[in-house]
Amino acid sequence: MGDHMGRKWATLSDSKTQNAKKKKKKKKKSTEGSPSAKQPALSFFNSRSSTQVPFSTMTIKLYANLISQPSRAAEWILRLKKLDHEFVAADFGSAIFKSPEFLKLNPNGLIPVLQDGDFSIFEGSAIMQYLAEKNGWTDLYPADVQAHAKVNQYLHWHHTNARHITPKVLVPLMHTKQNVATPEEAILVKDTPALLTKLSELMEKFLVKDFVAETDQPTIADIAAYCEFVQVELMGIYDFSKYPKLAAWLKRMKSVPHHDEIHAPLDQFLTSQELKTKAAANA
Repeated sequence: MGDHMGRKWATLSDSKTQNAKKKKKKKKKSTEGSPSAKQPALSFFNSRSSTQVPFSTMTIKLYANLISQPSRAAEWILRLKKLDHEFVAADFGSAIFKSPEFLKLNPNGLIPVLQDGDFSIFEGSAIMQYLAEKNGWTDLYPADVQAHAKVNQYLHWHHTNARHITPKVLVPLMHTKQNVATPEEAILVKDTPALLTKLSELMEKFLVKDFVAETDQPTIADIAAYCEFVQVELMGIYDFSKYPKLAAWLKRMKSVPHHDEIHAPLDQFLTSQELKTKAAANA
């Protein structure tokens, strides 16, 4: 679940970013927070779980970028649980990814990476699982064997399904906008509606209850899933209303605490890259 698209974003968004900066001088438009209407915060989460295992929070660092889907997921649960940590902003294209210190933490040179004292772990799902298990966050990662397995089931499915929203939808659309799309990416853009329909139909079936792992409250499975699907919603390129359970889930997830602040950088990025439909941009 590491952000394998970071390098492409770093090199191919530079020119667009410069153009966006020029436009901002002419006209400034606020992109603070989420464009969606604010929802009452969900009350499922106990920031100080009774089964929380104490450990030195001051040693925790998360190397991440909130444009990155797995980075958002990892940072989101840290804020949900009010776990003290240092957020180390890793801008795409920066020297941090090639530094010996960072490569010791993740030889792939990708984010997110969590450093907990002398221990480090990469991959967004693995980070969330580690944090939940170490701290006893059973609301996010159920202790019940079958419920636990359902969360794992979704996370395994996620990597080769919903995770494709970034490399097979977002990135090809961005490259098309920048006139640098490859022939293969042009095909992916053409196939986008079919891919999103397939994923939406499956998500509709997964939502037996209010949340994707057949639970009555959000888990790390929902956090991972939402961080992908919300990109499509923010761009306004697909009508999720055809899937009532999925549409209701998307709305429900907006009520999870810290939603707006976690997704504000993504919203700003999509705006700067002109990846929103007119309707989405004006929402």
